[in-house]
Amino acid sequence: PAALTGLVNRREFERRLDQAITTARRGDNTHILCYLDLDNFKLVNDSFGHHVGDLLLRSVAERLTGALRAGDVVARLGGDEFAIIIDSLVETGPISRIADKLITNITRPLQLENNDIVVSGSIGIAVYPEDANNAETLLRYADMAMYAAKGEGKNTWRRFAPNMAGHSTLRLSLENQLRVALDEHQLELHYQPQIDLGTGQISAFEALARWNHPERGYISPALFFAVAGDSGLVRRLGF
Repeated sequence: PAALTGLVNRREFERRLDQAITTARRGDNTHILCYLDLDNFKLVNDSFGHHVGDLLLRSVAERLTGALRAGDVVARLGGDEFAIIIDSLVETGPISRIADKLITNITRPLQLENNDIVVSGSIGIAVYPEDANNAETLLRYADMAMYAAKGEGKNTWRRFAPNMAGHSTLRLSLENQLRVALDEHQLELHYQPQIDLGTGQISAFEALARWNHPERGYISPALFFAVAGDSGLVRRLGF
Protein backbone atom coordinates (compact mmCIF):
# COMPACT_ATOMS: atom_id res chain seq x y z
CA PRO A 1 0.00 0.00 0.00
CA ALA A 2 2.75 2.51 0.84
CA ALA A 3 4.44 2.08 -2.55
CA LEU A 4 1.22 2.90 -4.42
CA THR A 5 0.01 5.92 -2.46
CA GLY A 6 3.07 7.14 -0.58
CA LEU A 7 1.15 6.81 2.69
CA VAL A 8 2.24 4.84 5.73
CA ASN A 9 1.06 1.21 5.83
CA ARG A 10 -1.04 -0.55 8.47
CA ARG A 11 1.90 -1.68 10.57
CA GLU A 12 3.45 1.79 10.76
CA PHE A 13 0.03 3.35 11.35
CA GLU A 14 -0.63 1.11 14.35
CA ARG A 15 2.81 1.99 15.75
CA ARG A 16 2.10 5.69 15.39
CA LEU A 17 -1.35 5.34 16.95
CA ASP A 18 0.16 3.59 19.98
CA GLN A 19 2.77 6.34 20.19
CA ALA A 20 0.14 9.10 19.94
CA ILE A 21 -1.92 7.56 22.74
CA THR A 22 1.14 7.13 24.97
CA THR A 23 2.00 10.80 24.46
CA ALA A 24 -1.59 11.90 25.05
CA ARG A 25 -1.73 10.12 28.40
CA ARG A 26 0.83 12.62 29.69
CA GLY A 27 -1.38 15.60 28.82
CA ASP A 28 -4.98 16.59 28.22
CA ASN A 29 -5.06 16.43 24.43
CA THR A 30 -7.62 14.56 22.37
CA HIS A 31 -6.91 12.34 19.38
CA ILE A 32 -9.48 11.71 16.69
CA LEU A 33 -9.28 8.47 14.69
CA CYS A 34 -11.02 8.37 11.31
CA TYR A 35 -11.59 5.11 9.46
CA LEU A 36 -12.49 5.67 5.81
CA ASP A 37 -13.72 3.23 3.20
CA LEU A 38 -14.43 4.31 -0.38
CA ASP A 39 -17.96 3.63 -1.59
CA ASN A 40 -18.36 1.35 -4.63
CA PHE A 41 -14.63 1.18 -5.34
CA LYS A 42 -15.04 -2.30 -6.83
CA LEU A 43 -17.36 -0.77 -9.44
CA VAL A 44 -14.56 1.58 -10.56
CA ASN A 45 -12.15 -1.34 -10.88
CA ASP A 46 -14.66 -3.44 -12.78
CA SER A 47 -15.72 -0.60 -15.09
CA PHE A 48 -12.40 1.11 -15.86
CA GLY A 49 -9.75 -1.43 -14.89
CA HIS A 50 -7.28 -1.78 -12.03
CA HIS A 51 -4.92 0.85 -13.47
CA VAL A 52 -7.60 3.51 -13.11
CA GLY A 53 -8.44 2.11 -9.67
CA ASP A 54 -4.81 2.62 -8.64
CA LEU A 55 -4.86 6.20 -9.96
CA LEU A 56 -8.02 6.81 -7.94
CA LEU A 57 -6.38 5.55 -4.75
CA ARG A 58 -3.41 7.87 -5.32
CA SER A 59 -5.75 10.83 -5.90
CA VAL A 60 -7.71 10.07 -2.73
CA ALA A 61 -4.45 9.81 -0.76
CA GLU A 62 -3.39 13.25 -2.03
CA ARG A 63 -6.76 14.78 -1.19
CA LEU A 64 -6.79 13.36 2.33
CA THR A 65 -3.27 14.60 2.99
CA GLY A 66 -4.10 18.01 1.55
CA ALA A 67 -7.13 18.39 3.79
CA LEU A 68 -5.17 17.86 7.02
CA ARG A 69 -2.35 19.44 9.00
CA ALA A 70 1.27 18.44 8.54
CA GLY A 71 1.37 16.61 11.90
CA ASP A 72 -1.67 14.42 11.22
CA VAL A 73 -1.13 10.85 10.04
CA VAL A 74 -2.81 9.40 6.96
CA ALA A 75 -2.44 5.69 6.18
CA ARG A 76 -3.70 3.24 3.63
CA LEU A 77 -4.58 0.10 5.53
CA GLY A 78 -5.13 -1.96 2.39
CA GLY A 79 -7.55 -2.11 -0.53
CA ASP A 80 -9.70 1.03 -0.44
CA GLU A 81 -9.45 1.52 3.32
CA PHE A 82 -7.69 4.51 4.85
CA ALA A 83 -7.15 5.65 8.43
CA ILE A 84 -6.30 9.06 9.85
CA ILE A 85 -5.01 10.27 13.20
CA ILE A 86 -6.00 13.85 13.93
CA ASP A 87 -3.39 14.69 16.53
CA SER A 88 -3.33 16.86 19.64
CA LEU A 89 -6.68 18.65 19.69
CA VAL A 90 -7.64 20.34 22.92
CA GLU A 91 -11.35 19.63 22.43
CA THR A 92 -13.65 17.64 20.11
CA GLY A 93 -15.63 20.53 18.65
CA PRO A 94 -13.90 20.44 15.24
CA ILE A 95 -14.94 16.83 14.54
CA SER A 96 -17.87 17.71 12.29
CA ARG A 97 -15.87 20.35 10.44
CA ILE A 98 -12.97 17.97 9.81
CA ALA A 99 -15.22 15.10 8.70
CA ASP A 100 -17.28 17.32 6.39
CA LYS A 101 -14.07 18.67 4.82
CA LEU A 102 -12.79 15.14 4.17
CA ILE A 103 -16.08 14.08 2.58
CA THR A 104 -16.15 17.21 0.40
CA ASN A 105 -12.56 16.72 -0.77
CA ILE A 106 -13.12 13.07 -1.69
CA THR A 107 -16.28 13.71 -3.73
CA ARG A 108 -14.81 16.37 -6.03
CA PRO A 109 -14.94 15.00 -9.61
CA LEU A 110 -11.78 13.40 -10.99
CA GLN A 111 -10.58 12.87 -14.55
CA LEU A 112 -8.48 9.73 -14.78
CA GLU A 113 -7.32 8.36 -18.13
CA ASN A 114 -9.99 10.50 -19.87
CA ASN A 115 -12.68 9.07 -17.61
CA ASP A 116 -14.82 11.38 -15.47
CA ILE A 117 -15.14 9.69 -12.08
CA VAL A 118 -16.89 10.74 -8.91
CA VAL A 119 -16.27 8.63 -5.83
CA SER A 120 -17.52 9.03 -2.28
CA GLY A 121 -16.42 7.73 1.09
CA SER A 122 -17.91 6.55 4.36
CA ILE A 123 -16.08 7.65 7.50
CA GLY A 124 -16.24 6.28 11.02
CA ILE A 125 -14.84 8.31 13.90
CA ALA A 126 -13.70 7.31 17.38
CA VAL A 127 -12.14 9.68 19.91
CA TYR A 128 -9.42 9.13 22.50
CA PRO A 129 -9.99 9.11 25.45
CA GLU A 130 -13.77 9.65 25.33
CA ASP A 131 -14.61 6.50 23.35
CA ALA A 132 -11.64 4.24 24.15
CA ASN A 133 -8.27 4.46 25.87
CA ASN A 134 -6.25 2.01 23.75
CA ALA A 135 -5.39 1.71 20.06
CA GLU A 136 -7.03 -1.66 19.37
CA THR A 137 -10.42 -0.63 20.75
CA LEU A 138 -10.24 2.78 19.10
CA LEU A 139 -9.69 1.16 15.70
CA ARG A 140 -12.51 -1.30 16.25
CA TYR A 141 -14.93 1.44 17.27
CA ALA A 142 -13.97 3.63 14.30
CA ASP A 143 -14.59 0.63 12.03
CA MET A 144 -18.04 0.09 13.58
CA ALA A 145 -18.87 3.76 13.04
CA MET A 146 -17.75 3.51 9.41
CA TYR A 147 -20.15 0.61 8.79
CA ALA A 148 -22.90 2.65 10.44
CA ALA A 149 -22.17 5.45 7.95
CA LYS A 150 -22.42 2.97 5.07
CA GLY A 151 -25.68 1.65 6.47
CA GLU A 152 -27.15 5.14 6.50
CA GLY A 153 -26.64 5.73 2.80
CA LYS A 154 -22.85 6.12 2.40
CA ASN A 155 -21.05 9.38 1.51
CA THR A 156 -21.32 10.48 5.12
CA TRP A 157 -19.63 10.11 8.52
CA ARG A 158 -20.68 8.85 11.91
CA ARG A 159 -19.16 9.14 15.38
CA PHE A 160 -18.99 5.95 17.40
CA ALA A 161 -21.88 5.35 19.79
CA PRO A 162 -22.16 2.44 22.28
CA ASN A 163 -25.23 0.95 20.55
CA MET A 164 -23.15 0.38 17.40
CA ALA A 165 -21.44 -2.57 19.08
CA GLY A 166 -24.70 -4.52 19.00
CA HIS A 167 -25.37 -3.52 15.39
CA SER A 168 -21.88 -4.64 14.37
CA THR A 169 -22.40 -8.07 15.96
CA LEU A 170 -25.77 -8.41 14.18
CA ARG A 171 -24.21 -7.45 10.83
CA LEU A 172 -21.38 -9.99 11.24
CA SER A 173 -23.90 -12.69 12.14
CA LEU A 174 -25.99 -11.85 9.08
CA GLU A 175 -22.91 -11.93 6.84
CA ASN A 176 -21.94 -15.38 8.13
CA GLN A 177 -25.50 -16.65 7.63
CA LEU A 178 -25.56 -15.22 4.10
CA ARG A 179 -22.40 -17.15 3.22
CA VAL A 180 -24.12 -20.34 4.37
CA ALA A 181 -27.28 -19.38 2.47
CA LEU A 182 -25.32 -18.98 -0.77
CA ASP A 183 -23.57 -22.33 -0.26
CA GLU A 184 -26.86 -24.08 0.51
CA HIS A 185 -28.86 -22.31 -2.24
CA GLN A 186 -31.36 -20.75 0.17
CA LEU A 187 -31.88 -17.74 -2.09
CA GLU A 188 -34.77 -17.86 -4.52
CA LEU A 189 -35.44 -16.06 -7.79
CA HIS A 190 -38.84 -14.40 -8.10
CA TYR A 191 -40.19 -12.72 -11.23
CA GLN A 192 -42.30 -9.58 -11.03
CA PRO A 193 -44.24 -8.64 -14.18
CA GLN A 194 -44.00 -5.13 -15.60
CA ILE A 195 -47.17 -3.85 -17.21
CA ASP A 196 -47.34 -1.55 -20.22
CA LEU A 197 -49.90 1.05 -19.12
CA GLY A 198 -50.79 1.83 -22.72
CA THR A 199 -51.79 -1.71 -23.66
CA GLY A 200 -52.36 -3.31 -20.29
CA GLN A 201 -50.11 -6.17 -21.40
CA ILE A 202 -47.06 -7.63 -19.66
CA SER A 203 -44.02 -6.06 -21.30
CA ALA A 204 -41.20 -7.54 -19.21
CA PHE A 205 -40.30 -9.32 -16.01
CA GLU A 206 -38.06 -8.03 -13.22
CA ALA A 207 -35.88 -10.66 -11.54
CA LEU A 208 -35.82 -10.34 -7.73
CA ALA A 209 -33.61 -12.22 -5.26
CA ARG A 210 -35.38 -13.41 -2.11
CA TRP A 211 -33.80 -15.10 0.91
CA ASN A 212 -35.99 -17.69 2.60
CA HIS A 213 -34.07 -18.36 5.81
CA PRO A 214 -34.84 -21.83 7.25
CA GLU A 215 -35.40 -20.40 10.76
CA ARG A 216 -36.22 -16.70 10.28
CA GLY A 217 -38.35 -16.90 7.16
CA TYR A 218 -38.01 -14.28 4.44
CA ILE A 219 -35.34 -11.67 5.21
CA SER A 220 -35.71 -8.18 3.78
CA PRO A 221 -33.60 -7.61 0.63
CA ALA A 222 -32.69 -4.19 2.05
CA LEU A 223 -30.87 -6.01 4.85
CA PHE A 224 -29.02 -8.72 3.00
CA PHE A 225 -28.17 -6.70 -0.12
CA ALA A 226 -26.44 -4.09 2.05
CA VAL A 227 -24.42 -6.82 3.80
CA ALA A 228 -23.64 -8.49 0.47
CA GLY A 229 -22.38 -5.22 -0.99
CA ASP A 230 -20.13 -4.38 1.97
CA SER A 231 -18.69 -7.89 2.28
CA GLY A 232 -18.03 -8.57 -1.40
CA LEU A 233 -20.65 -11.33 -1.52
CA VAL A 234 -22.78 -9.39 -4.02
CA ARG A 235 -21.00 -11.07 -6.95
CA ARG A 236 -22.26 -14.45 -5.76
CA LEU A 237 -25.87 -13.27 -5.91
CA GLY A 238 -26.03 -13.65 -9.69
CA PHE A 239 -28.55 -16.15 -10.96
